[in-house]
Amino acid sequence: MDTALIAGNADGSWLALFRESVSARLSGGRVWQLALGAHRGTVDANVSQDTRNSSVLAVGERHLRAVPDSRIVGLESVRMDRLDVLWPDVAHGALRTYLKIDTQGYELEVLRGALRVLDAIVLVEAEVSLLPTYDAGPLFEDVVEFVAEHGFAPIALEGVLDDAETGEMLQVDAMFRST
Repeated sequence: MDTALIAGNADGSWLALFRESVSARLSGGRVWQLALGAHRGTVDANVSQDTRNSSVLAVGERHLRAVPDSRIVGLESVRMDRLDVLWPDVAHGALRTYLKIDTQGYELEVLRGALRVLDAIVLVEAEVSLLPTYDAGPLFEDVVEFVAEHGFAPIALEGVLDDAETGEMLQVDAMFRST
């Protein structure tokens, strides 16, 4: 298997198109529709007007000001699993694993659900908030502290969301390398 992707968006309406797009680009790729976190079971996910902003967490005021179509328009119950439980299917035979997490404020919970396999990952890229953007979501320093405790160091940052009114950078994609 070349690649495994786990699609965690709460709104499943785009899944067929996503699968088609992935299978056209990746030989042997697999797609799952579920949420990743620190626990197994089901979770109520907040569906945003622009479903790319859907999250297990509620969208915060700062994020709403920056991205008005991130407002919550529904709630959907989704299956949640831990990455370390799915790992044998997701990363079977992988030699150098790159983990990209963009779960709208839930990145730290995804990492907590990957504890038993973090040593098999070479690079982690996670979208993290510099300022509060999702209710109860971790901030940049929380994620940096967690990954550092598990043998990763930050190596790159790229801004992904700014507040046009204040000029503040709200979120970055942060790259961490195993040390």
